[in-house]
Amino acid sequence: MSSNLAQNQAHQYWIVPLTTLDVYSLNRLFWQECEEWLRVLQWDYSEPSQMIKEVIAAGQLPGFALLADNEVIGYSCYICEEHKILIGDLYVAEEHREAEAEAALAKALVEDILRQPRVKRIESQNISFGSQVMREVFRAYSFSEYERYFMICSLPGREEPLRGPFALRVNGRELVIRRWRADDFETAADIIHLSYVNQVDSQMNDQYMTRSGCKEFLTSLISFTGCGSFLPEHSWVVEDKNNQELYAVIITTVVSDRTAHFPQISVRPDWQGKGLGKELLRIAMNDLCRRGFKAVSLAVSAENTNAVRLYNRCGFRIAHQFPAFVRVL
Repeated sequence: MSSNLAQNQAHQYWIVPLTTLDVYSLNRLFWQECEEWLRVLQWDYSEPSQMIKEVIAAGQLPGFALLADNEVIGYSCYICEEHKILIGDLYVAEEHREAEAEAALAKALVEDILRQPRVKRIESQNISFGSQVMREVFRAYSFSEYERYFMICSLPGREEPLRGPFALRVNGRELVIRRWRADDFETAADIIHLSYVNQVDSQMNDQYMTRSGCKEFLTSLISFTGCGSFLPEHSWVVEDKNNQELYAVIITTVVSDRTAHFPQISVRPDWQGKGLGKELLRIAMNDLCRRGFKAVSLAVSAENTNAVRLYNRCGFRIAHQFPAFVRVL
């Protein structure tokens, strides 16, 4: 199947299923995507990119390619999970981001997804570089839209003396901030789940709605590289010194040479607003700086204004804005 999209003075665009392509024809486009991730986000996307190519080569990834003059200039893909579909990538090379081409690629993807049987929910959370045109396509198909910020903080020169032994007193309780241990997993998943109750993020990602979903989410952070490679030695928890309860957690990954990422920062609701998040960030960032990291990043929902203010106070600045989309069928 292929379809002629539009023609302007320079190009004639075509859309074809990913499964019809020789994966080697995607190499230049994937290189361009990796270059943009590194330039804009300081993120080495080469490993996820290689994994995507391998699944395409196996004929197991549904989606489309956008062609101009026999060159692949864009692609889209999605993953089916029982009754939910996750939109993976929706990318057009920077020099080809014209309204007709972007809109056609997005429409082809959404319409194909809507034809799939038994789908009850569609989510798109991946960092994207599309223009306003792509947003308009999703709105036209009745998707809810959530603005997201990708924020980066430069670490050199930010190092300050670390107060040992990472202890603090809050509400008469003696708390200790210590490094992650493997046996923290279950409680950390509980903290993540509780922290997202009635929050906008649970509307974007239904994993946050249940404890089991948060366990799956945390497993993916630890075991896979979609959000970087897990660094347990640079991840931290806040623990009650007396009863060993955990009240907060920060997960750290590495996304490129000397650049780290915080894919999860969660504080239990009954301990929010007491400075635990700020102290976790301070210790984690100083630790990364001492270990030679030059920058650290995170992503946050624009509606989470308290978190955005905290990250700004800690030195993070917005490097990129992108939308998340959800449609419940």
